[in-house]
Amino acid sequence: YIAAYAVMADAVRILRILHGAQRWPDEIATK
Repeated sequence: YIAAYAVMADAVRILRILHGAQRWPDEIATK
């Protein structure tokens, strides 16, 4: 269970990084 939880936590971090990377170009374009 601990290992599965750690994998899920890492997946969430990766998703956050990907979403953040996708938001940056839009923010720069608006400015």
